Amino acid sequence: MCRLWLYCLVPLLWVSSGFHSALADVVIQPPSDNTSIRGAPSDYGVGVTVGTVLGLSGAWRPSTDSVWWTQAELGGSGVNGSLHIAADYLVKVQEIPTPHSSTFRLDVAVGGGLRLQTDSDNILGVRVPVGVALVPKDVRVDAFVQLVPTLVLVSSAAVRVDANMGARFYF
Repeated sequence: MCRLWLYCLVPLLWVSSGFHSALADVVIQPPSDNTSIRGAPSDYGVGVTVGTVLGLSGAWRPSTDSVWWTQAELGGSGVNGSLHIAADYLVKVQEIPTPHSSTFRLDVAVGGGLRLQTDSDNILGVRVPVGVALVPKDVRVDAFVQLVPTLVLVSSAAVRVDANMGARFYF
């Protein structure tokens, strides 16, 4: 089942706008020095998410200081072993000041999206992710923590809350 997810996810990401050229830049052009991880997070990010969902996390940030970004999750629910697919659009609503503001920033984000969870009921829901992302200023990674209330539309009407944390590498 895990291989099936990868076979579906990789072509989808490959076809998405500019991913193949960004990947070619990373794969074909070797870094000029040992600082290839340097630079602020922007463009496409891939990583892991752990919590209610265990799986892959992808994101697209149009720029380093972008006030909006998109994210997607593909994984499984540890509760019943079901497939979980979600896509969200997030907006940065606040930047939390820190004593280390020259090194990293903390972005508070709120968004909206959809979730499909395949189990015996095939649950479709509307999500409202609320979270905090730790965004370093000179390393192409981010780390995040999210609470995601979901209004289930298909199956039986209910509100569920997912909790996830994870990290992504941007290239």
